[in-house]
Amino acid sequence: MNVRPDPERSPVPQDVSDEGVAALVRRHGWTCRVPARHAIERDEAAVVNS
Repeated sequence: MNVRPDPERSPVPQDVSDEGVAALVRRHGWTCRVPARHAIERDEAAVVNS
């Protein structure tokens, strides 16, 4: 990942490595995992109103 945002608008210091950003993201609970299957029951009204 060699593309960097504009330094004037970036909330992340430009000297943070890709691995450092990945560590920060994981620390805050982000994950790249996707569900293995769909939920058996789904409340469509709750999904639409959220």
